[in-house]
Amino acid sequence: LAMTLFDVLGYHIKANPKYGSEKKGQPTTFYLSAAPEPIRINCEYFHVDVVLSPDPNVFKHTNALAGLKKGGVFVIQSDLGTPEQVWASIPLKYQQIIIENEIRVFYFDAFKIAREEATDPELQYRMQGIAFQGAFFAASPVMEKTGLDEATLFKAIRDQLQYKFGSKGA
Repeated sequence: LAMTLFDVLGYHIKANPKYGSEKKGQPTTFYLSAAPEPIRINCEYFHVDVVLSPDPNVFKHTNALAGLKKGGVFVIQSDLGTPEQVWASIPLKYQQIIIENEIRVFYFDAFKIAREEATDPELQYRMQGIAFQGAFFAASPVMEKTGLDEATLFKAIRDQLQYKFGSKGA
């Protein structure tokens, strides 16, 4: 995602994990700032526009909506078949936060997409990230705000995939 924002839009990027949890085997929060101008902050974020959760069980161990701005976007991994099933899987207290803050919720099965696109388990894991990258661009306002068209985005992602995975049979 960071490289696509850099390559296609020329955005300045800062990305880092929340320190500590990855060393304890705990779920890890990663922060990504992307902007057309230099980014002067280098810290944990308290207000964000988009949250991507590849963990379908995220609400069992954290408040994934903490700091998500009013009208923000939440994208979650789910193999559930309908919006009603996904909504029912979100605990009531988080449903209330979503309603009160007019958060737009999107879901899709990145695991399924990855299995369909790659046969190698290592590549499947990486392809989940690529699927979430697509979900980010589909759900966030970045394309609209920057005038980025789908053809340019898809070409950039294809070029990155070929560069990263072309020799691995993906």
